[in-house]
Amino acid sequence: MDNYNLLKNEILKINQDIMSVFSDVKTIPGISENSFDDWEKTCKSINRQMVEDIIRVGIVGTIKSGKSTFVNSIFKGDYLRRGAGVVTSIVTKVHSGRQLKAKLFFQIVG
Repeated sequence: MDNYNLLKNEILKINQDIMSVFSDVKTIPGISENSFDDWEKTCKSINRQMVEDIIRVGIVGTIKSGKSTFVNSIFKGDYLRRGAGVVTSIVTKVHSGRQLKAKLFFQIVG
């Protein structure tokens, strides 16, 4: 089994263990039935993402701290622009594909 599947199975096992803890804690007198609803929702979303083979990673840091350089090093290429000034000041999503291309999506907030 490759490293990806080993790690994926380990994450799923840890996630299942955490969900079991929530179930056990709910049996303690005085604990509200919905005390862990948000946490359980998060655990379910992790299961869904792992089954879909989607891994989401957030890279956060101050301006010019090397975020794009870090991502480029992970993918072993020069995919995210780097340079003088603020280059990646918006949310950037990277997906695999047959060719290198970019699509911009604008969202109106408010």
